[in-house]
Amino acid sequence: MIDAHCHLTVYGDKIERAIKDIEDTNMVVIAVSSDFATFHETESCIHESDCIIPSFGIHPKVAPHHKNRLDEIYQEVVSAGVIGEIGLDNKGAFDESILNAQKKVFESILEAACEYDKTVNVHCAGAEREVLSILETYNPAGVILHGYEGPVESLSRVIDNDFMISIGRGILQEFKDRNPLWKRTREIAEHTPYDLLLVESDIPVVNPLTMPSELISELIEELSIIRKETAIEITAQTKRNLRQVLSSTAGMQKYCEKLRIVKSE
Repeated sequence: MIDAHCHLTVYGDKIERAIKDIEDTNMVVIAVSSDFATFHETESCIHESDCIIPSFGIHPKVAPHHKNRLDEIYQEVVSAGVIGEIGLDNKGAFDESILNAQKKVFESILEAACEYDKTVNVHCAGAEREVLSILETYNPAGVILHGYEGPVESLSRVIDNDFMISIGRGILQEFKDRNPLWKRTREIAEHTPYDLLLVESDIPVVNPLTMPSELISELIEELSIIRKETAIEITAQTKRNLRQVLSSTAGMQKYCEKLRIVKSE
């Protein structure tokens, strides 16, 4: 199994248990970060695990606090294997100055990511159309749209650009009455092309914290119902898709060579 977007540090004092679970179940996980601190914490915890890719990002909600640290951000982008979580967030009806600060940081990171051919893991809540326009302008080597909940009619635009769509746990039945976009997310999960489909756990908020393999297993089972495909088929295809988006990115070959995902299915 794979997890294309996991905030591993949220496991706190259970992080070693979570890492063991990932390794014992032969998962491949992109461990995204929200800022400098979470990126460095992730790097220090994974102990060079060949199952976990630390990803540097500045989350849009904290981006305004980092708008004057673009040189430092650039250096982290250069050294990181994957970039994320980055993007725009307009779900909170922020004022224009906040959105402009988000955009400044997002575009600065994208410019560096494109310069070094990095795969980007992108947040676009409430700002899907603008994020798609920016991505089309910069054209990164690989794009993973994290938890995409944009209009279903915009899906063709995502598909035309070959952007990967990472489906999250918001499709589960337990979120039917809690997620106002539940129906839409399930439609997106159903209509995402086979070769652009990824899965993600995002933030493990279940209490007590559920291990990564359990979160992804449950998600794949629900996807198999929505898409009328077997869990085995979805597991295999999402592994192939993650390998594709990473192996096409310069600078990621060393990760692909050591990750179990490059071995024969």
